[in-house]
Amino acid sequence: MGKRPGIPLLCGERSAFLHGNHGSRSAGGAARASADSLLLLDLNPENADVQVPGKLLEYIQIGRPILAFTTKSSPAERILRKSEIPHVAVCPSDSSEEVDRKVWAFLQLPNRAAKASECFWREFAAPGQAKALAKILDDVLQRSVPAPAEPP
Repeated sequence: MGKRPGIPLLCGERSAFLHGNHGSRSAGGAARASADSLLLLDLNPENADVQVPGKLLEYIQIGRPILAFTTKSSPAERILRKSEIPHVAVCPSDSSEEVDRKVWAFLQLPNRAAKASECFWREFAAPGQAKALAKILDDVLQRSVPAPAEPP
């Protein structure tokens, strides 16, 4: 494996590494909102793709390019594609050369904010989510309420 030209760029003067306790939650949100790009880590020991990191929707709202480490065809990757926010997904099954290529491609993305697609907003905005949840609850309640007894 050759030199990795992207690594010095990732660790440059404009990089922010947040770790430990940094006070208020809003301070972290402000740091994310002002970042040139965002990093999403969606990996686990089993490479299971059964959940979506809570930060994903926040990152999409920010609109900056996202470097996502996630499994191939994971829910996070599908949501990113649907959002049309500039992103690169790196999968655990990628070769080291493919990881290098993807990270380099990510570093070439413009760092301006983008707006998520209309399709994304229709599916994931709060009103649509509330409507979908209400339908699920209505269906469950209709199945669990016994029919009225017939008169004798």
